[in-house]
Amino acid sequence: MVKANRTLVLCVIAIAIAYGGMFALGITCPIRFLTGISCPGCGMTRALLSALRFDFQAAFFYHTLWIFLVPWGLTAWWLFQKKKQRAL
Repeated sequence: MVKANRTLVLCVIAIAIAYGGMFALGITCPIRFLTGISCPGCGMTRALLSALRFDFQAAFFYHTLWIFLVPWGLTAWWLFQKKKQRAL
């Protein structure tokens, strides 16, 4: 058990160092850097924040698939509430 925790901590540290190095080189998204195509996460935060401000044109500009997170989020919330009720 302790060995698994140590391995997990070392993996997290290695990923953090690798990401820090890429960020220092100006590579913010490795998928976009390697392929030239935005990954599913690129721009998603900005798109959701724009949608919350009711600026839907900007939301679609930042990421066209942001609209799919709305039903996904509502479904996840509903399932969590249902699970919470069963636990009581």
